Amino acid sequence: MQQKRHSADQIISNLRQVDVELGKGKKFLKVSNKSEITEQTYERWQMDYNYHRPHRALDYRTPAAFAADCVLPSFATLNPSEHSLVFEIDSLTQPGTKAGGCHH
Repeated sequence: MQQKRHSADQIISNLRQVDVELGKGKKFLKVSNKSEITEQTYERWQMDYNYHRPHRALDYRTPAAFAADCVLPSFATLNPSEHSLVFEIDSLTQPGTKAGGCHH
């Protein structure tokens, strides 16, 4: 039986579709049956795409290098105090009482 030859565009399209479906939390086995992509081919493409091939949209850097440059400055915090709400227990259980606001 003769094997079907896919164009490069078709292969890349299938690989990206597999990537999207896996990102949605689907299992590889379920996704790969539709796409005819093996797990080894997908992993090889993902490694090349993310770590070896520079992207014009990312200033000719790889996505991994771009992400490494996107670090928070040292003065930034993930949970700044002005965003944390502290509620009094009574205000949550007593009807008609206002909840506490921001506390610094």
